[in-house]
Amino acid sequence: MSLENREEVKFLVDMVNIYSPSGREARISKYLYEKMASDFAFDDVKLDDVGNVIGTYRGKRPSVLLCGHMDTVPGRLPVRVEDGYLLGRGSVDAKGPLAAMILAAHSLRASGYEGEIIVAAVVDEEGRGSGAKHLARSNLGVDYALLGEPSGIHQITVGYKGRVQLRVNVETEGFHASSPWLGKSAFMHSLDIINNVRGYVSREGGSSPFDSLTMCVTMIQAGVATNVAPPNCSFTLDIRVPPRLRSYKVVNDLLAIVKDYVDSTEHGVDVQVVPEEITEAFLVDKSNPLVSALSAAIRKVTGNSAQLVRKTGTGDMNILGFSLSVPAATYGPGDPKMSHTNHERIDLNEYLKSIDVLKEAIGLLYSRHNAQS
Repeated sequence: MSLENREEVKFLVDMVNIYSPSGREARISKYLYEKMASDFAFDDVKLDDVGNVIGTYRGKRPSVLLCGHMDTVPGRLPVRVEDGYLLGRGSVDAKGPLAAMILAAHSLRASGYEGEIIVAAVVDEEGRGSGAKHLARSNLGVDYALLGEPSGIHQITVGYKGRVQLRVNVETEGFHASSPWLGKSAFMHSLDIINNVRGYVSREGGSSPFDSLTMCVTMIQAGVATNVAPPNCSFTLDIRVPPRLRSYKVVNDLLAIVKDYVDSTEHGVDVQVVPEEITEAFLVDKSNPLVSALSAAIRKVTGNSAQLVRKTGTGDMNILGFSLSVPAATYGPGDPKMSHTNHERIDLNEYLKSIDVLKEAIGLLYSRHNAQS
């Protein structure tokens, strides 16, 4: 049977064909709700207040949460199967991992697996994480949490950096552009503040990208006319925080840096700093039972040893790992370097093999958990 005609591939193609950037997940939520309630015969399926779809196969302990996100970054891409790959927005990040989880859970139940599995398809991972945050408040009572993100078939993600997003608004007196000696524009003040923050980030150092504090200016707006020195400027900072630092401390340090700048400047300036996101870094215990089961499953299914990786980005594991306080890990098919690109594509053979890895890992987890009980 060709890849295109396999039911597992058709399911993923259907998902990728539904355009679902953050904030516009209603169509794919409806599609997954109906599929999980009918074709996949979950014992219970619900659509929660923020649009998450949560399906449960009831059973014995341990209870395993499989959580993936159904939103994507914006930007439509043509969807097609070509040379063993599925091309399209979300094929890698992260509908491929989510589809693999749903199919693995269904296959386990169909084969007589007796443990409880909860599959959560959440919204807004690419935004503010409202789906994972709502799920974290849902008192799921699970024993293990596996998050679905592209890691590659042989890799398990065991760490994510934290994230701070700051919106900085700068206001000062405007003046004619022909008389720059009259003052200092909001834009020039903004550049000074950015440089001061960059100095703080550099002083924090780090032995690797994962262990380093980093910053990036992602948005900036200034000016009211082409012949007026800007009286206002707003910019956004994206700061990634390693596990050795606390994101809240970084925010407090940056607030102090801005205050010192305002107090020391000779030109009147008003600066407002708005923390729009504060997420702590998360690093799992590499010896936890879930990582161990995944490692064994990868070796059995692929014949290769698992690699444990730490990512400089931020994911739903940052939120759910802290809130659930259970062994956690992140795994899924797909090359993470393809995420958010216009060349996003997933190797369909890897996708199919990841379903087998997930089934094997959950089965091992069940037997080992009950052997220790």
